[in-house]
Amino acid sequence: MVNNRLEELRRLRREATESCKFRGHSISWGYSHFDGSSRAQQCGECIHCGKTVVIDTNPAPNGIMVGGSALAIGCED
Repeated sequence: MVNNRLEELRRLRREATESCKFRGHSISWGYSHFDGSSRAQQCGECIHCGKTVVIDTNPAPNGIMVGGSALAIGCED
């Protein structure tokens, strides 16, 4: 089960990194956080402007797997 969370986290991190790159960001990822048996989360921050991105492998019913200002707003560098 841990391997599934790691694989999902890696997939989401790749997708988030590419989406942020499209907006001009260069993301530095922090540590992964594993909560219980079904959730893994990780935050990243643009090294130029500080905008953030968060990934969550098992979001709440009204949540999203990838979100943050770095996905929606271009880099201000």
